Amino acid sequence: MKHFYYSIGFLLAFCLPAYGQDVAKEYNLQEVQVTAKRHDFGAKSSQMSAIAISAERIKKLPMLLGEVDVAKSLQTLPGVQSGGEGRAGIFVRGGDYDQNLFMLDGITFYNPEHLQGFTSAINADLLDDVVLYKGAFPSRFGSRLSSVIDISLREGDMEKHHASITAGMLASRIQAEGPLWKGHTSFNIGARISYFNAIVNPLLKEVVYDNPGQMNNFSHMKYYDINAKLTHRFSDKAKLNAMFYYGRDDNNATPNETTRSADYNNNIEFGYLAKGIIDNTSLTQRTNKWNNLLGGLFYEHQLLPSLRLNASVSYSGYDYRLKYTTQTSEKKVIDNLGLDKPALYSLKTQDYNTNYISKVQDVSMQASISYVLKDKHELQAGVQLGLYKISPEINFSNYLYTKKLASDLLAELISLGYGITIGEEDYGIAEQNKQNSIAGKGSVTSLSAYIEDDMNLTDWLKINMGLRLQGYDADGQTHLQLEPRASMRLMMSKGLALKMSYARMSQGLFMLTSASLITPSEVWMPLNKEMKPGISDQVSAGLAKDFDNGIQLSLEGYYKWLDNVVDYREGVSIASVNKWNALVAQGRGRAYGIEFMAQKTEGNTRGHISYTWSKSLRTFDRPDMELNSGKEFYAPGDRRHNFNISITQRLSKNWDFSASWTFQSGRRANISTTTITGGSLDEYNDFHPGVTETNYNYALNPNFNYLAPREYENTCFEDIVRIDTYRNRNSYTLPPVHRLDISLSHHGNIGIGELICDIGIYNLYNRQNLSSVYWGYTDNKPALKGVCLFPIMPSISLTLKL
Repeated sequence: MKHFYYSIGFLLAFCLPAYGQDVAKEYNLQEVQVTAKRHDFGAKSSQMSAIAISAERIKKLPMLLGEVDVAKSLQTLPGVQSGGEGRAGIFVRGGDYDQNLFMLDGITFYNPEHLQGFTSAINADLLDDVVLYKGAFPSRFGSRLSSVIDISLREGDMEKHHASITAGMLASRIQAEGPLWKGHTSFNIGARISYFNAIVNPLLKEVVYDNPGQMNNFSHMKYYDINAKLTHRFSDKAKLNAMFYYGRDDNNATPNETTRSADYNNNIEFGYLAKGIIDNTSLTQRTNKWNNLLGGLFYEHQLLPSLRLNASVSYSGYDYRLKYTTQTSEKKVIDNLGLDKPALYSLKTQDYNTNYISKVQDVSMQASISYVLKDKHELQAGVQLGLYKISPEINFSNYLYTKKLASDLLAELISLGYGITIGEEDYGIAEQNKQNSIAGKGSVTSLSAYIEDDMNLTDWLKINMGLRLQGYDADGQTHLQLEPRASMRLMMSKGLALKMSYARMSQGLFMLTSASLITPSEVWMPLNKEMKPGISDQVSAGLAKDFDNGIQLSLEGYYKWLDNVVDYREGVSIASVNKWNALVAQGRGRAYGIEFMAQKTEGNTRGHISYTWSKSLRTFDRPDMELNSGKEFYAPGDRRHNFNISITQRLSKNWDFSASWTFQSGRRANISTTTITGGSLDEYNDFHPGVTETNYNYALNPNFNYLAPREYENTCFEDIVRIDTYRNRNSYTLPPVHRLDISLSHHGNIGIGELICDIGIYNLYNRQNLSSVYWGYTDNKPALKGVCLFPIMPSISLTLKL
């Protein structure tokens, strides 16, 4: 703990003197009071299962390493589960990760994460607000089954220029905005670059971790991104927005080498007891890269006071690459032959290479109109066209080199008078090279039309009715889905409403994700002749209560049916198939739960409390697609309990404090619980001296590749193969996760602008939350080990606003 106190002292010493005497001066910051809400999903609205978060609220939440994170702010909301400790990925209401539609200014964002998911790819300096839809989806949204995350960027200031520079422990960023043509054209641009390896990684290795090798998987991680928005106003009624985003990640793991040695006692076939040393060495390396490219034009025209037209064209490109390289060697050295030095008996080396590639090109066009009729009806209608080109690919290679009974050992054995008979199979060199590739380009055309009406029928009854017609054309087949949407709000008393909803959604693109807890592979796949679009049907009901002091309460229950969800088939190796359909299984699922949220959005004290109880299950029982023997099993995103409390407090004009405490049940994964052993039985050898207690009383060594049997004379097992398996799919649950995060922010004037110092502590009481587990060895015995990536983590960042 002394390192923690040293770190806090360093942060305070570094931060506070930077203000000098200006800290004591009164700095009259202008208070901006927002009187109108852009999104109001309270008791008066017919919309339910939706939450809006402002940029100001997101920036004030304490975050990992002080980096403002859009996705992690969503994890504090009811119905949202994190993808793992410290990670930005989310699972919403029992859905899978690929069932979330992330949209940046209306453009699909296929991978909104940096640093393997430890931080969001959205630059919060340009952020306007974020709206999360978990159910009761408006008919203008489609193409995903579980959620829509609508992220809006702020338009640049039309009158004045502003800029900000931020330096933190994880990354630095710069943002600038202002007019290009005062009153008509503005820009807003921001960029970030990380230096994880310069500060955070060495700090974790030297100060925090008992085993610095835990950071090998994260030793060469870096990212950068640039985001810009250009706005031009033709008049008070018409404007054009242009948006651009590019982000890139390079996550390469340091080669991780492990070596295990033990005494070697084994009967080999030419008639003596061999003793010596056996060494098993494994060298693993991973390279992971991806990038996102987004761009679009958005036109908005207020044709009449009650009639508005919107049109847009956009592009989203995604390129993901993951490569695993594993080199193993097994060397047996014999030292009981009376030779001058130990002799090599056998050497076996093997190189495994697996390369995952996923490319997505998405061109979208859409047009819509909205019409308000006498405050009784708000009509929206539109058409959307999407052209998708998907290029998934997996390449596999396995090179095996075997050298057995080296010639120098053979000569020594003969010279020592060993009466042996040697066949060709007992010595020499053997090589084997196996390769396989699964690749296939596919295209999907998506065409949809929708209409909805938000009807204010009476003071106490409001109904939203919508219908979406969704069509997919892929691989010579056309799939049509009719997706009805309906929600109702019934006012029971002042500020208290009963809400109910139903929504059907469909999905034409899927992402196959491996079950790895450390670095799962992610490959997007299109529809084809054998794969059907995913479908979800969700019903929900709840109560909403608004109070006059900015306090809102909500209680919701939901039940969701999922059909045609995807997963990898069991028992199928990428080395033995050459078609995607041979790897993919489709099944069904269901999820249900109860959510509670209380939030306060006004005053000096703000925050929210949320709790979720939920279940998420899957069933794959279709012929040739059975998983878990066709029995129902828990989904990867299944977590029983999720509790969060977040508070922000304005202490004075210059000081702000925030705290967040979270508790989540452990996430689920496949961990091997059973080992099946097999091998080849060596042929009978007449020269064998016979069975004795000494040379045959050996059991299976779990670390190495041999087995001396007890039951048969003159024989032994070689080339032992151990297959790790599990009894039930996703049957292992990691320990629960809980932690307390705090942050303290100070605003001060230094003459040239406003200086903001943010000090934060992630995981204040140093809870050892496990981000992953794996099978390792302790004293040459198998042991399940866990990795805690982020124990207590102090952080500091400085922002200068000009």
